[in-house]
Amino acid sequence: AVMYLGRVVELWRGEQSALQEEMRGLSGRAEKNDAATRGLQLRVECLSNEYLLTSMVGQGFLPVHGFPSSLVSFDTINAHAVSAMLRDKSAASGTGRDDNPFARRQLASRDRVTALREYAPGADVVMDGVVYRSEGVTLNWHAPAAATDRKENQNLRVAWRCTKCGASGSHPIRLDHCTACMAELEMSATFEMLVPNGFAVDFFGETHNDITKQSYVPVEEPWVHAAGEWVALPNPQLGRYRSTPHGSVVHYSAGPSGSGYAICLACGRAAPMPAGGGLPDIFRKEHYRLRGGRKDVNPFCPGSSDSWKIKPHLNLGHHATTDVFELQLRDVQGVPVDDRKAALTMAVALRDAAAAVLGVDSNEIGFCEKPVALPDGSRSRSILLFDKDSAGLVSSIEPLLTRILRQAHENLDCPARCDAICEHCLLQYDTRFLVRSLDRHRAREVLDTSWLQQLELPEEQRFFGPDSSAEAEPLFQAVTREWGRPSAQRLVLPLHGGVDRWDLGSADVRVRIYRLAEAGRTVRLVINSQQDEQLGADDCALLYTLAVHPSIEIHKTPAPVCREGAAVAAAVETADGARAWASADNALGCPDAGWGACNTVVVTGPMDRAVLAGTEVSADSLRARAALETANELQITDALDGSTRGFGKRFWAVLRASSSVFSGFCQSGDTVVGLTYSDRYITSPLAAALLVEAIHGLKEIFDDRWEVPRVRVVTAQRTGADSQAFGTVFSDWPGDELRRDVLERALDNCAIDGVVRCLPRAELDHARLLDVETRSGRHLRIHLDQGFGYWRVSHRSNKAFDFSQSSQHQ
Repeated sequence: AVMYLGRVVELWRGEQSALQEEMRGLSGRAEKNDAATRGLQLRVECLSNEYLLTSMVGQGFLPVHGFPSSLVSFDTINAHAVSAMLRDKSAASGTGRDDNPFARRQLASRDRVTALREYAPGADVVMDGVVYRSEGVTLNWHAPAAATDRKENQNLRVAWRCTKCGASGSHPIRLDHCTACMAELEMSATFEMLVPNGFAVDFFGETHNDITKQSYVPVEEPWVHAAGEWVALPNPQLGRYRSTPHGSVVHYSAGPSGSGYAICLACGRAAPMPAGGGLPDIFRKEHYRLRGGRKDVNPFCPGSSDSWKIKPHLNLGHHATTDVFELQLRDVQGVPVDDRKAALTMAVALRDAAAAVLGVDSNEIGFCEKPVALPDGSRSRSILLFDKDSAGLVSSIEPLLTRILRQAHENLDCPARCDAICEHCLLQYDTRFLVRSLDRHRAREVLDTSWLQQLELPEEQRFFGPDSSAEAEPLFQAVTREWGRPSAQRLVLPLHGGVDRWDLGSADVRVRIYRLAEAGRTVRLVINSQQDEQLGADDCALLYTLAVHPSIEIHKTPAPVCREGAAVAAAVETADGARAWASADNALGCPDAGWGACNTVVVTGPMDRAVLAGTEVSADSLRARAALETANELQITDALDGSTRGFGKRFWAVLRASSSVFSGFCQSGDTVVGLTYSDRYITSPLAAALLVEAIHGLKEIFDDRWEVPRVRVVTAQRTGADSQAFGTVFSDWPGDELRRDVLERALDNCAIDGVVRCLPRAELDHARLLDVETRSGRHLRIHLDQGFGYWRVSHRSNKAFDFSQSSQHQ
């Protein structure tokens, strides 16, 4: 729960920092009250005034357990109905809670997603035999809609979708690159949207009872994205899936023409953009305020004279963080499914099957499909299911997936033998808009009987005998599940692959090992004799730093830990035996950036503990092989906490006070003539800034004894791996060229001539090594266990970083 809350805080702080950074970029404008500046000021105020509970619910931290959240109301009170307005006691007395999302003063209300369709400006709504025309949005972001005197800043966001990988989301400012694959975003795949808090009729507008003359707003398919590790189906040739509790769902309404709406941010009046372009007729002249004012001295809205308040081409939307399940299927020949109608129909069948198996109403689970690009360059369609009300339903699909797929196959078999869909199979209340986009026969061509037969785990992959089964969850998620049981005694992690492929210095690898060791029980890393012979001094040093942990031990076996020709990647031992996980691909057990992920199915089953036995490798022997006997070992926790500026002075001050070797090196009177730093992971602006501070701090110590012609920094090339964040100082640079240029310019600003080389990762040593050379030939070598990526940014700090700027502005 604490980690999840930290993510909520981090997301909020990230949005705040991004807006503040953009504000600073406009600080030099001559016109302080221009449209861009005033618009940004409104967004900052809007974010700062957001209710804490609202943010927690919106990010999925507080579950709603099936109850609808984000309710918005449709204010139908007009001049003819004032006398009939019913107000509850709390509204009359003013004692109601201002942040209660369910307090809607007895007005018609819907969840925001439904309201985008039913209450959108221009739509006709029938209630009690009367037809009301929605004419705009209520400008009271926090207050209930009936409190018409309240006007607050509106929630404006920019929705984006990557045309390359299919990722999507929303952000307070426009992004230039996809946060998942770092590809450049196309402008056509982004749009600005207003998150409405309610809708309203024109206070002096006319109503009627002719229900034959109604206007409707088209239903738009949501943009859904799931991040996380991919898991292969029991037969990897049939597809893969992934699941996350932090999925992104963007619902939106683009109006009847698909060009959005023109919205007055002064009074809330809105109208669909016409298909031919230009503003709607109502905004081509002075317009009346949405909620009254025609009998006032000045009945016209002040937004009529402020052009920046009329926002054209603005969509209405809603961004939710919720559980998302993504499935990419292939047919029996292994060809990716790229048929939209088949994919969407399977999404409906899968949604209904999941609801039936979980015992819930199908309306609680949303569905959609989207086009994506696969790693091999081919195109496919992703089937996506998501929780509508953050009830955690979709998170339960993984272990039941095979059963749900079989049920979906049955759902495609209509008892009425219809031509496409009907009320006997897939036609329901929420699929009535998709009648022309669904065809159960097209879906059944993929999800047929032969496909289901091939879904079974093949006999050659039953590595643990008849009790073998395909693991439905990612490896370390499954390991954590079993490791948390009271009967678990020891966790064994056999390390596979060549030592040259290992990446034990990676923060992700080490954090994963340390977190597993937090249980207080033994975590055993197992190497084999061949790997032991390949270990270099740097590898031994990294293993030594793990072996000194009280709950971590290193063991050696004669040969790799395998079972029926498969590499065993993990095993949880109990008094009765062990439950292990294996795959035909030994990449599953290789401790690198992709540790725990592979392209083949992961099989789990019971295993004899004797297979996992080995001889212990002591920490002292690793220390000796790493040539660390004469080294000073220093543990740093919070000793260097503080501002980035001055980090280098604090860094060297701690070393001088704690290391006699470094203290003597500084007092020797020798001159520094060379400095090289090698680290695979100088991937973010934060790590680069700390490195530059450290080099500058060392230069100041030696002062007139510094004669380094050129500082050398060697790091690894970018591999295109996913980045968990974008636009912050701890995000990865999208490319090597900009990173190299920024680092060299930063060193130059410190009067240090430097060169940065980006090499293939395999050509770099595992260790993070700072090598200082003197004129006399002496070398001071400083091994940093986790490099400059060890330090993190405080939530109170500004973390924004504009990767779109050139290096001279950074």
